[in-house]
Amino acid sequence: MKRAFSVTTLVLGISFVSVVFATAQEKSVKSGINKLFENPHLKDYLKKFERESREIAAKVKEIVAPCNLKPGMVIADVGAGMGLFTRKFAAEVGEKGKIYAVDISPTFLRPIKKTCADRFEKKEAKEHKLDLHIVPTPIKSYRLLSMSMDDDGFIWTGSIHRVVHRYDPRTGKVESIPLPFQATANACMCVGKKVYILGQTYPKLIIYDRTAKNFNEAAYPSAKPNVWYGTEAHDDRHIFLFDRGGAGVIKWDTHRDQGKAIPWPYKVPFPGGGTYETDKAIWCGVWELTGSYQPFGLARLDIEKNEFTGYFPFPKNDAGLKPYTDPATTLFLPYSLKGKIVPFDFKAKRWCQFLDVPQYGKLFGFMGGPIPHKGRYYFSLSTYNGTATGCDGKPYHFCNAILEFDPQTRRFEFLTLAVKNAYYQIAYMLSAKGEFFATGSNIREKDGTLNRDRSGEVVFWQTRKPEKQ
Repeated sequence: MKRAFSVTTLVLGISFVSVVFATAQEKSVKSGINKLFENPHLKDYLKKFERESREIAAKVKEIVAPCNLKPGMVIADVGAGMGLFTRKFAAEVGEKGKIYAVDISPTFLRPIKKTCADRFEKKEAKEHKLDLHIVPTPIKSYRLLSMSMDDDGFIWTGSIHRVVHRYDPRTGKVESIPLPFQATANACMCVGKKVYILGQTYPKLIIYDRTAKNFNEAAYPSAKPNVWYGTEAHDDRHIFLFDRGGAGVIKWDTHRDQGKAIPWPYKVPFPGGGTYETDKAIWCGVWELTGSYQPFGLARLDIEKNEFTGYFPFPKNDAGLKPYTDPATTLFLPYSLKGKIVPFDFKAKRWCQFLDVPQYGKLFGFMGGPIPHKGRYYFSLSTYNGTATGCDGKPYHFCNAILEFDPQTRRFEFLTLAVKNAYYQIAYMLSAKGEFFATGSNIREKDGTLNRDRSGEVVFWQTRKPEKQ
């Protein structure tokens, strides 16, 4: 039976660990006993170890049987050589299992890597490709705004039409709830049984109780609030709101429904957004947000100390900057009107060499986001290039495509929401509970022209296949 292997521990379950000569081992055996294996001639050992007439090779099945291996096990093949037993072990532990192939010689591991590489690449591409389903809704809007998923699996999304929508990605059903206030619902943020609705310049935070089904308001600790976005609750209690108007960043206690402004110590504009990272901080992006979208820098907010601990000005260019090395500790930020992704290593606290995005100036002129999802980053795209006329020669609009960036391979791909006789502009995306979601609004008029302000039919574009579709 053919077996598809993986060359990483992340996808299928076979990993390679190259171990150098260990001094501890030399104390217990004759010094130099493994010298022959440090830089072996591979072809000679392939003939010696892998030939069918070799006694061990002929009895692999009998030798492995007493190990009583079962699907899903994680095991180490110590002294793996060129994979004689590794391949047999992989067949036994299955796709959900994991194998560490360990050998003193990196040379011996090459045949395993080479044998598995082609199969892994095909499997990886199949497993990681987003399989997106188009789900029609009764909503009509020029675009829906920022989304959040509640504990029960419903998605809450705002709009400019004084209404919030509760969408069930399992069935495609929508409940539209009018706001009793003169406010835009720019973003919904779910915490417990509450939905927090950010109304831009609306002077109070709107709170919807999902159980009681009623609205309340709470005052911001800000003289002139202008709140568009916030972070999800990292501790199931506190959210951080980004106030462009009067406070900068507000730490909001969702149990008491009170907020406290965190002093902004830098002589630059207030941040417009930010993300939690593994260094127990929120990295806040400082951008010009009225048209040029010029980046100013990043500020680090320590969420344990409740204070800012560093500001890192955006570089004028990437001359002298080195490429990023670790995607796990790197932020990937859009240089919105320049068609570039700018990495920042928050562990090393350094800006990294810029990445040029293909199709800039042709397909798109502006990038927004990103939304991280399963190790990849997704950016919204617009034809906006700083003027009323977009890069396509028409009035600017969001595109019906999004950009996918894989930091492991540095690969770019454009995913297009293509529907006959329609053009769904995509502005906002969400990654929640292992699924990916985006909303699209049809801005195509009957005559084929595109009107970005058209209140068109709205669809959800999602990896979750609805039960009744």
